[in-house]
Amino acid sequence: MRKITTAVVAVLLLSVGFQSPANADSDPFPGVAQGAEIPGTRVSGDVAISCPSGSGRGIEVNATTKEQFSYCVKTWTSQVSQEAMAAYRAQVEAGQAAALAQSQAWNAANPGMQKCFQWGPFTDPNGGTSSGGVCANPVQAGAGTTVPSEQAPGVVGPSTPIAGESATAPAALPTNTSSITGNGSPYTVILPGQLSTEQCPAGYQAANGIISAIGKGVFTECWPDLAWKANRLGGTYWEQFKSSGGAYDVTPVLAAMNVIAEYKARAKAVAQAAANLTPGIQRCSTWSVYGETGQECAYTGINPGDTATVLAGSDSSTVGSGVNLDSATASVALNPVAVPVAISETTTAVAFADVEADLSARVFKEKVVLKVVTNLELFTLTVTATKKGSKSIQIPVLTNSDGNRTLTTKANLLGYTLTLKVGTQVLDKITLKK
Repeated sequence: MRKITTAVVAVLLLSVGFQSPANADSDPFPGVAQGAEIPGTRVSGDVAISCPSGSGRGIEVNATTKEQFSYCVKTWTSQVSQEAMAAYRAQVEAGQAAALAQSQAWNAANPGMQKCFQWGPFTDPNGGTSSGGVCANPVQAGAGTTVPSEQAPGVVGPSTPIAGESATAPAALPTNTSSITGNGSPYTVILPGQLSTEQCPAGYQAANGIISAIGKGVFTECWPDLAWKANRLGGTYWEQFKSSGGAYDVTPVLAAMNVIAEYKARAKAVAQAAANLTPGIQRCSTWSVYGETGQECAYTGINPGDTATVLAGSDSSTVGSGVNLDSATASVALNPVAVPVAISETTTAVAFADVEADLSARVFKEKVVLKVVTNLELFTLTVTATKKGSKSIQIPVLTNSDGNRTLTTKANLLGYTLTLKVGTQVLDKITLKK
């Protein structure tokens, strides 16, 4: 049998010396693509050659034979194309300059604060698009001054903290024949191979994790519900679960955390509603629930050209998130959060009836681009990706001053259902099909 060896030729374009494109719209090299070699111009060696108008010199190096060649490359473009590209570049520069001017003007009207402005999208002559944002440096407030801040009404929830509970007996420990030890040992089941949660034994389908052991193979760790919840919280909760022999139930703790997150979201909505009535003044709303306290602040900027600051109480405003600011008393009426006496996994969500939110996603170059459009400025939301048989993925989203955010993730989300939430309140949901 004859053995054939094929040498791979590596081509390296070292440099191209461009000459001024011809002004005439007559193509001097018809049939040759731009950037392609012009037939009949190739010579051996790295030598200086004279290329005709509308072309430049290129060099090719054969990585196997070390041979070098010089040749001419077509650089000519029509006058129409040159003018179209020049107009496109001018359009981009004008858009960027306008966005910069807007940002500078807004920042000047709001010392110590910053707001970014978008430009584009603009379409180039080749059909591509470009867009971006410009963020001018914030204008620093004078010496010893800060952005004015005022309190807004607070929100108060139940004061009794929720603690985990212990079952009457420790958890039954599974029998493992594998020599592999998982993160949840000794409460998890280790099985050979890569398995879905549905393939895990009954009672151990709360979650699964893949273990790749060098020299031993791939294994799946199957988790029971209580162990998975405690491990997800980690720290002292996981240690307490293990020291209790698997009897410690963190379900009430998780439920309490959801309620706390809802009250934080409510405080943020109250602060934003108040800030909308007092441009240029930061408004902060305190929250208190289950023995924990904090505050959320919001700021609405003064638009350049405004001659007066709108004061609280000068106008009534009904805003989203179930919050109403009364014009006379500046009091806040809240849709109540239903807190069950016995906290369970499901808590009643805050009624964000007036929130506008849209979630979209697309796949671009093996990455998933998420786009969130809302009417919540500088607000933190969450995109939860779920798929049967897979762990859920939490993606925090902080909206910009326009209430929007676009982000790219390398996670393979094909087949996942993406849910946009504030706390536990679902705002939008889509499925990214394979």
